[in-house]
Amino acid sequence: QLETDGHRAFFVIKIRHATIPKLYSSGDQPGYNISALVTVATKTFLRYDKLRALISSIRTYYPNVTIVIADDSDKPQKIEGAFIEQYFMPFGKV
Repeated sequence: QLETDGHRAFFVIKIRHATIPKLYSSGDQPGYNISALVTVATKTFLRYDKLRALISSIRTYYPNVTIVIADDSDKPQKIEGAFIEQYFMPFGKV
């Protein structure tokens, strides 16, 4: 509230907090296993550094989720790890 020379001004202030995203359990609860319900699929072409960053990010929260990689690089690199399936596709096909 602000008052001067017989005049009053009122200000309404609303503070809003951003909604926190819900991260689903990776299977710690008995009888619940998101890894059995979700598969992450991605396609890559050359950018293996970005692919490894993606895998690392997924593994931070969901260590047992299956990741399927479709790779149509000219000289593909093998990506190994638990719960990773990599499929090599013909190079340059549309």
